[in-house]
Amino acid sequence: MSPTVGLGLYYHTERFYVGLSSPNLLQTDHFDEDNDTSSATFIAEERIHLFGTVGYVFDLNDNIKFKPAGLVKMVQGAPLQVDLTANFLFNEKFTVGAAYRWSAAVTGLVGFQISDQMMIGFAYDRETTELGNAIYNDGSYELFLRFELFNSYDRIITPRFFNKIKKLK
Repeated sequence: MSPTVGLGLYYHTERFYVGLSSPNLLQTDHFDEDNDTSSATFIAEERIHLFGTVGYVFDLNDNIKFKPAGLVKMVQGAPLQVDLTANFLFNEKFTVGAAYRWSAAVTGLVGFQISDQMMIGFAYDRETTELGNAIYNDGSYELFLRFELFNSYDRIITPRFFNKIKKLK
């Protein structure tokens, strides 16, 4: 048996968000499936992962918003992972941005808000480590389509720039 228990805290205003979470608070050891418990072999150990995130939306003018954000991932026995991102939103419809994973990768992305419920986008991720220089690794490409089935909001102020939505009264 391998239970999973996670916990997270998230706080946001119309312009700011901060969060802290752990998807699994239990450390679990995995063994092979040998029925003889006296000769069970240790295979892997799941360690507790901690995530922290923060971001803020700046209005550069009436048509351009800027959102810098960060994500930190910590796990015992692994290097600290830090992701820094910067996204610009133009006319509440078009998003362009870049991300940097400390000593690991760079990413570029574009997205277009087709309607209040639908967004389409493309991203490209390139390793900055030796793995990125290998002939079999030309980065990764991602095409995405996000569709919101249930939208109980009367109006979206900033479409999914970080879930900044408001219900009219």
